[in-house]
Amino acid sequence: VLLTSLDSIRVYIYEEGLVRFATQEYNNNPEDMKNTFIHLTNYSVNKNNEEFIHNTHPGEFEGHKWNLKTLWRYFEEKLGIDWRPLWEKTKDICTKTVLCGHEHMSKAYNKSIKSEYNCYKLFGFDVFYDSDLKPWILEVNNIPSLHINDIDAFVNYPMISELFNMIGFHYPRDIGFKYQRVIAEKLGIKKSSNGLGISNDYYTRIRTQREKDKIGEYESE
Repeated sequence: VLLTSLDSIRVYIYEEGLVRFATQEYNNNPEDMKNTFIHLTNYSVNKNNEEFIHNTHPGEFEGHKWNLKTLWRYFEEKLGIDWRPLWEKTKDICTKTVLCGHEHMSKAYNKSIKSEYNCYKLFGFDVFYDSDLKPWILEVNNIPSLHINDIDAFVNYPMISELFNMIGFHYPRDIGFKYQRVIAEKLGIKKSSNGLGISNDYYTRIRTQREKDKIGEYESE
């Protein structure tokens, strides 16, 4: 889940993800309550089970970790279940979770952030589906893990590429000045006396007096 703006709030939810399974079948027997192979799906836990199977073929119904679109295909082909309502519910609770933290994040944002350039946050949401296919938020990871093994790379590489395209990186200012002739010639653009790098003035959150007056005028109405 990518958050690119707090004022106004703007959230993007990636259409792929990772699906983790416990390595032992679930039961609610009190004697098994401490068996983490039953009650947790974390890779860091289940990889230590000798029954754990690594999935090296994204898209196949094998192993204890799948990509999300493989789960949706399993629902359709094996279970005859339309996954789309479940996905809509999943996106709904993710969006509402971000909204719950909006006030707190806005306070920190307004206090610390002076420029809106590349001000973004990537969250990792852990969502649990119960036997009635109801989604539950388990936790939100502030710094989601981005592993590069087979199934993780299959999901994460395109996601990171899309993230970089959406947030819009510019040439750093020092590189823009240093290599502007080469860059200008390669891209077929004119050299600028200000350099080709980013100017923080484009993204500053410090309002001019004219902007403050305009805001005050609308707020008074």
